[in-house]
Amino acid sequence: MYGFTPAPTDITNGTAYIIDGGVTANPRYASGSLQPGVDINVDVAAILALVTATNELLYGKWVIDSNTNQLIMYAPDNTTVLATFNLLDVNGNPTTSLVFQRVVA
Repeated sequence: MYGFTPAPTDITNGTAYIIDGGVTANPRYASGSLQPGVDINVDVAAILALVTATNELLYGKWVIDSNTNQLIMYAPDNTTVLATFNLLDVNGNPTTSLVFQRVVA
């Protein structure tokens, strides 16, 4: 059995959760959300996909390429490119110094 007690801020703002029952549990994952006065079922696959994508972006290397003025974000294997962004200054010119914004390449 798993359980948790939401904190007051969780009750006010809402909380989404996934509980992993382990490889022998059927179903393995249970999910849901808590919102003030509302019970909502949450799509486990969608949340897992978002968590996986976020972890890949956080734990792979990031490279600022001064030849192309781009930020290149890699998966944790540090070879698979996940995203590439053009880096621009405040006037919209390509740059790697004084970067004002990034735009999907």
